[in-house]
Amino acid sequence: MFVSISWSFMDPAWLGPRHMRPCLYAYLHPRRDEILYIGVAKTGRGLTPSQTADRKALFTFLRRRLRLKSVRFLGSRLLTDARVSVTNELLAQAQSLLVRRVRPRGNLAVGQPLISRPGLVVECGGNWPVPGRYVDRGNNPNSEHRRRVRWNEPA
Repeated sequence: MFVSISWSFMDPAWLGPRHMRPCLYAYLHPRRDEILYIGVAKTGRGLTPSQTADRKALFTFLRRRLRLKSVRFLGSRLLTDARVSVTNELLAQAQSLLVRRVRPRGNLAVGQPLISRPGLVVECGGNWPVPGRYVDRGNNPNSEHRRRVRWNEPA
């Protein structure tokens, strides 16, 4: 399965009608192109900080351990084959693949469980700091350091 994700900078407080669909989002370091956290918003309401334990742990980590007072926010738009709809399950699988490959410090600190969908290919573009194609080769521990494929190379 192939998923193309276009990332763009956004204000997380602004939730217009086009952002009411499920999507992935990311927090970036305020001064560097370091991805700190990749999350799933099941509706537009999920984009603002909530009072969940994971979210509290994440923001505590960002403030205390990384000494950050702010982050930059990326929202996404997912494109799939016409036969495939964007479901919460697909979002979770794409998030897990990106977390395994990019290894954002915020996701690692929160310790969320990761899932796998062997054969899933996620291509990131737009304002994503590490554009490329990511391939899920399964949960084999020996393949944890998967090769990132450049835009022009076959997956």
